[in-house]
Amino acid sequence: MTTSAANLVERVRDLLDDYGDAYTVLAAAVTTTNETVFTLDSADGITEGDWLSVECETCRVLDGVATGVPYTVNVRRAQRGSTASTHTLGAVVISNPRYPGNRILTFLNGALAKLGKVVKDAATLTVVDSQYVYEVPSAIDTVYRIEIESSSEVGEFFVMRKWEMVDATHFRIFGSYPDTRNICVVGRSKFTAMTPAGNLDSSFPDDNENALNYVIYEAVGQMLMARQAKIAGRDSFEGMTDAFAQSQPDQSMQTARYYLAEARKFRRLAMADCPILQIPQSPTQHPTRSYSFQV
Repeated sequence: MTTSAANLVERVRDLLDDYGDAYTVLAAAVTTTNETVFTLDSADGITEGDWLSVECETCRVLDGVATGVPYTVNVRRAQRGSTASTHTLGAVVISNPRYPGNRILTFLNGALAKLGKVVKDAATLTVVDSQYVYEVPSAIDTVYRIEIESSSEVGEFFVMRKWEMVDATHFRIFGSYPDTRNICVVGRSKFTAMTPAGNLDSSFPDDNENALNYVIYEAVGQMLMARQAKIAGRDSFEGMTDAFAQSQPDQSMQTARYYLAEARKFRRLAMADCPILQIPQSPTQHPTRSYSFQV
């Protein structure tokens, strides 16, 4: 099972009820990144100057919005920090959303980056005679333990206790082992960030709803926090006598904190359920040496 970035963006929009002033779809595919005329299923509610969010690209509506079939609009591509891309027939188009698709995706990837996955690399390193320092496999960001292949059972590994990190990308083992044995490095790494047209990392446990909810709720909470913190600090709120207006920023921040609290709950549940999210066991190493881990 692989969840698409587009699906997660829509789930975030659903939680925020963020569907802008108008909601339609493309009536024709956008096949190039320099096309400046979009054909829509409907242009109701779309006017000159509107911002259109098409998947993870934001466009500005120029003059020339057609009022009849075909509903065409002239646009300026790749606005508000987004990147021009192609779009398929039927892609969702939202006019003036609070959060453009590219911004939602940025926060989703930010939430994803706060998780780590367990990685076991037993295929990269083999024992080399008279060599004691090895490079950490590129797939691993943080090393938790080193294992050595059994001398009697191929593919069976046991934990080494005499090793240390030399620097952020190299480790040293102590002892002599035959070069027929492999070294297994166990650690953690980040999930690959999503692209607008891509999916979650193939190793992400997206069959677990708690794991998906963590990414979604963390993104929503951080988005609300970032938006409302700026609103709360604006000069326009200083000196207001209307109690309701004065309370809005604080209430919005409370909503953001609620989503972040829910995200922490989902994260705990996901880590309890999904072995790939759990912290690998790091057994006691050589007792007479000090060790530094890559953080």
